[in-house]
Amino acid sequence: MSKDSEYNFLTSCLHIKSATLNITVQDVHNCLIIALPEKNNVALEFSDQKIIDLIFNEADSLKGKLSEHSSDLEDKLLIAIASRLKAEIYMISQLTEDEKVDLNQVTENQTQYLYQKCKNKQIDVNLLKVLNRVNLMTPEHIHINSFMFEPLVDMSMNNLVTLYQDLCVLDSAVT
Repeated sequence: MSKDSEYNFLTSCLHIKSATLNITVQDVHNCLIIALPEKNNVALEFSDQKIIDLIFNEADSLKGKLSEHSSDLEDKLLIAIASRLKAEIYMISQLTEDEKVDLNQVTENQTQYLYQKCKNKQIDVNLLKVLNRVNLMTPEHIHINSFMFEPLVDMSMNNLVTLYQDLCVLDSAVT
């Protein structure tokens, strides 16, 4: 696997692309062992689970712990990624087939791109406010470099979980 294909594959775990819904934990593990070959012998109990389902299941378990005020960066990152994925699923559902582009061709700022598409469709202003919070609270660059995690460190876990809960309500209207 080339660095470009690894990048594109991992991007499909963080944004809704054509392959996203079919990526398994084992697929991600296979990609990561290239960088961490010593982990090649790790047996995964849930290797066939879809990575997006794992992300949402873990985020849902954190959602129930709102009163615990977690400040773990890993928890915040998970909720931020899950929120972005939920938002993208919703925004894609609002587009007609003619309006949908091949999302694999969107190489930068996909969430913002989808938001602009929905904004141009003039969907409900309250929905746009929730979707805009995703753009403000879970910026596209949080997963690139560790120094970019600072916005999440400074953000309240309660705010992130509330955003995720609002997006789960939107998502339930789609499914």
